[in-house]
Amino acid sequence: MSGPRPAPAGRRAVRPPGPARRIATAVALLLVTGVVALAVGVPAATVDGSLGPHNARYSALLRPYVWIDLGPVGSIYLDSPFPLGVEVRVQEIPAGLSAGGQDPVQALGADLEGYVQFFAEPGLAVEEALGALARDALRRVVLVWSLLLVGVAAARIVFRHGPTHAAIRNAAGRPGVAALLTVAAAGSVAVVAREYVASAPPEGSTSPVLAETVLADARIVGRVGELLDTYGPYAIDVIEENAAFYEAATANLAAAYPPDASDERPGEPDRGVADPGDVDQVEPDPDADPEASPAPTGPTAAPVEAEPADVREAVTVLFVSDLHCNVGMTDVIGEAVRRSGATVVLNGGDTVISGTSVEQFCVDALARALPAGVRLVVADGNHDTELTSQQQRRAGAVVLTGEVVVVGGLRILGDADPAVTEVAAGNRARDGYPDRATQAARLTQRACEAQEAGRAIDILMVHNPRIGVGPMASGCVPLQLSGHFHRSIGPTQQGLGLLYVTGSVAGATAGQPTIGPLRSPGTLTVLRIDPMGNGPLDHRLITVGTDAGVEVGPWLPFPDPAVKPVVAELGWSDPAA
Repeated sequence: MSGPRPAPAGRRAVRPPGPARRIATAVALLLVTGVVALAVGVPAATVDGSLGPHNARYSALLRPYVWIDLGPVGSIYLDSPFPLGVEVRVQEIPAGLSAGGQDPVQALGADLEGYVQFFAEPGLAVEEALGALARDALRRVVLVWSLLLVGVAAARIVFRHGPTHAAIRNAAGRPGVAALLTVAAAGSVAVVAREYVASAPPEGSTSPVLAETVLADARIVGRVGELLDTYGPYAIDVIEENAAFYEAATANLAAAYPPDASDERPGEPDRGVADPGDVDQVEPDPDADPEASPAPTGPTAAPVEAEPADVREAVTVLFVSDLHCNVGMTDVIGEAVRRSGATVVLNGGDTVISGTSVEQFCVDALARALPAGVRLVVADGNHDTELTSQQQRRAGAVVLTGEVVVVGGLRILGDADPAVTEVAAGNRARDGYPDRATQAARLTQRACEAQEAGRAIDILMVHNPRIGVGPMASGCVPLQLSGHFHRSIGPTQQGLGLLYVTGSVAGATAGQPTIGPLRSPGTLTVLRIDPMGNGPLDHRLITVGTDAGVEVGPWLPFPDPAVKPVVAELGWSDPAA
């Protein structure tokens, strides 16, 4: 009768570890490797972001403060609200934010506007960078942790049996080895702890100029303190003027908007037939090619909601365009959404100035000003680059790319402008996009295919109004919304549908900056649209004046297009203007 084989003389039988011991070993292994991964991954995290008009590189610090390194002029230190800190190395101002040929005074003025933009809402820029920094740190920690676990698993396979395993066990059992390993681990922890606890920023002083700002407790080192004390009051005056203007505009809009009880809308609109003789006639775009290939225009398709059910109530939308980085107006836009009850915000493009990386701040300011649950749909303009489109998507917007999307019960077709205007570099073609004529032909085909399938679109939204001439002539588009001209047109007949062009929400005019108090009136439009195929119902105009006063116009019905196609005179000249 055979039994368990006895252990060789002189050796103690080794029993396999029980379940509790295996679990404890696994947990200890996960904890140890996790701590090592954190110690390696978090300090290595870096991300490129912006600070005011500058590019900036953000890095994680094992020190509880925010260090803003301004190079030769000094540094600014702030206490960190988190256990870890952040190092911000300020870099150059992108060339794309400065127009060529400016004299130095104009260039410095443009930079000052960038600082005003940052200090008006500094939390947005820093929050975006910190979020990206946290994501980068998480990626690094997961990578290091995974590599460590794979390495441990491989080592267990290689060294579990055989002479190497025995040699390691013998070495580990020698006197002093365990103590040496303990001292080494404790020393590593002590180095990290000392870096975190004992390290402190250089002595600095606060500036009285910043006493009433978010940087009141900032400790300033170097010549930047002298610059702040000398020139800071001018900048603070500009920042305070900017904040006061838009606070007043937001309050005035809230006061001017009629309450629901007295907000009388027209009943069934009396849609008088438009007289073609009232509209100057122009020839259709000669570059349009109706036989152009109908390939998708955009690089990726926007997310599409499920087809709406039998929704009979009108959908209220707010339409804006040409913000051009005027982040002060974003609070006004948010207030207009709340007062009007809009569920969708349509952005006709040119959200930024030159489509650079530092303008993520402008995109985020608009997205975050909207109440929860309100959808943002964007047709990027010629000042919005491919990078801007990515920024819009990260901010949660639906970016139109030449396909029909369903948002808030409305079927919307649109696309980015095929031209890109970068302030210092001039005009170029958007990557992956055709010319205007080909884009117009593709949009026409998409709209007519949807109509033939019994799912006609409600809105065509393109930044440049001229691109819609061909689609509107097809009779497959009931309403076109555009911006670009910085002035309002319509509603007027265009083709067999209706065209509405909004002025700039930022009061943009040629040659004038859009950051700061309005230099020309800003316009927003509230529209009601029937999602059951009866087209636009009515609209009202909101105008914000240069004195921060707000006028909310009455509800006006849309006209009914005449049977005879009409090409509206758009006053169009430069496609990149």
